[in-house]
Amino acid sequence: MSPADLIAYVRQMPMDTSYQMVCVLTLVSFADPIGSVRTPVFMQQVRNYYIGRSNSYLTGERPDSKFSSPASISDADAWTILKSNPLPALNRAGFVHFDDQTVRFPQTLWLKMTAADMAALREAAIERLEAYFEAL
Repeated sequence: MSPADLIAYVRQMPMDTSYQMVCVLTLVSFADPIGSVRTPVFMQQVRNYYIGRSNSYLTGERPDSKFSSPASISDADAWTILKSNPLPALNRAGFVHFDDQTVRFPQTLWLKMTAADMAALREAAIERLEAYFEAL
């Protein structure tokens, strides 16, 4: 598994919601020097993404999603949602590990990632999110 594999996965993976892309974007943007983000910080930043969209009068997510009203969802509820679907899908693909303390890149992947890889990953996730929200 390489950073190029992750970037290719992000560019091609199916998206029923924006959750997986927001998780990838959050992880790559807030990872510490060992490639992890503490779960409370991760949840705060995921919610901040959706709150930022809402504050800018942009669609937060599909109307049937709890993230469509991000200010009303707690970190605990958000964590329950993310650990039930998008994070396990990223884990099955081999690109993310998570537990109740951290969300992290596998060390074998993280150690190969360059600054250019992280920028390309961020760009791919943002492009996918823009396309997703344009289609809503």
